[in-house]
Amino acid sequence: MTHQKHSRGYELMDHRQAKVEGRAMLLAAGFDLAQCEYRNADVVGMRRAGNRIYVLTVEFERTARNALRNIRRNLANGSDCVLEACMTPSAKDAIQRLIRQKLRPDEQEKVRVVLCDELSIELLRSLNGENKVDSEFIQVSSRS
Repeated sequence: MTHQKHSRGYELMDHRQAKVEGRAMLLAAGFDLAQCEYRNADVVGMRRAGNRIYVLTVEFERTARNALRNIRRNLANGSDCVLEACMTPSAKDAIQRLIRQKLRPDEQEKVRVVLCDELSIELLRSLNGENKVDSEFIQVSSRS
């Protein structure tokens, strides 16, 4: 696998590509602004929702190693929702387990965990601050 040096260290090219594609998907889903590597997040989407700005952060994870740190940082930085897009089913399972064990309920309800293959414009539209999030996604962090 090819590693490339970036301001945040060495990254695999597929992680870098996921960020670029995630940014494009956020814009296609109706976010007004989407930026890679903003405030140490992989991708941040912002959308005007009434008189406020709704912020969705997307983190691409290969393992659970940095997931909690990323989630907590993004919530502390003002994200309304953190979407953990996992590159493998084992990473998804491990991150869901960590969320259940380590995050408070009010933090858990702001986090969604999906496989990268499940990431879609439709999913991002459902998380754009306009609509209540589908209960299937809310419960994803409480499943085994």
